[in-house]
Amino acid sequence: MLEAFGQELESFKGPEKDFRSGAFTPVLQRQLHGIPDDYTSPLREYMAAGPEDDVSIANATHFYLGVDPLNPDCIPTYHRNLIYIRES
Repeated sequence: MLEAFGQELESFKGPEKDFRSGAFTPVLQRQLHGIPDDYTSPLREYMAAGPEDDVSIANATHFYLGVDPLNPDCIPTYHRNLIYIRES
């Protein structure tokens, strides 16, 4: 994961504010929402529109790209979730 991030960072050409890592963003989004990385059921349940529904591309896109995980306003949530997600 670190190698992939390094390659992304070195090859990115643009303003810093526009950088979003393909390697780390999914991990950060799950952490931000309080979902452990090693379980798929909670992630599916969180993203699905209803209990019987499948996850749509729109649901997944909104989950992973709807919030900037590097926004400083997210720091208290990361701190809280580090305590409540035991895998972290």
